[in-house]
Amino acid sequence: MTKHSSDDFVVLRERSTGNHALDKDAYGPMPHLFFNLALKYPVPPDFLLTVFFLWDKTVGQDADRDIAAGDCALSQIPVRPRARNRWLAALAAAGFWTVKKAKSGGANQRGSFYIYENPTAAEWGVLFKAASMVQHFRGWDRSTTPERFGKVFARALGRLPAVQQTDDPEPTPAERAAAFQRLKPSETQATASDNPKSKSVGAQGT
Repeated sequence: MTKHSSDDFVVLRERSTGNHALDKDAYGPMPHLFFNLALKYPVPPDFLLTVFFLWDKTVGQDADRDIAAGDCALSQIPVRPRARNRWLAALAAAGFWTVKKAKSGGANQRGSFYIYENPTAAEWGVLFKAASMVQHFRGWDRSTTPERFGKVFARALGRLPAVQQTDDPEPTPAERAAAFQRLKPSETQATASDNPKSKSVGAQGT
């Protein structure tokens, strides 16, 4: 295979490299940083795919442009819609991409316009670390909205103030109901043991 310098692989162009995969649909830059961070932090696959496809649609098109930006439709990111929408919200809220939502245009509608904001390598590390931890939060994959999900990452990157945690958080209605159900048997037993009539009936039966 013909040897090439690193400069040959900077922008997406029609060049003959001898590598059939590169020559088929051209090629663009993909940082080793992403792969190194994915090995360090066990992030969800949906997160990686969303980052990779959004990167390809912006920075990956031409790294020589003054602004790394491009259109990206939701259908162009092959991730479960629920997960895709949350990760896109997280990347925008964390300040990694600025997004201008697409307007409804029927069959000719273009995707939303994304602008890469060039965060530091350290910020990418914080993002990957947060993505590896969030999957352990209760209910993160079921009931969390994209807006609420995005705020988690905005706080992780210091773009929102941290939530003040209390020693005794207010229980949810479901938690209250569950606690009440657990208390019912013990309350019944306590009532029976404190009732003189129940004791005398038990004594007469013996």
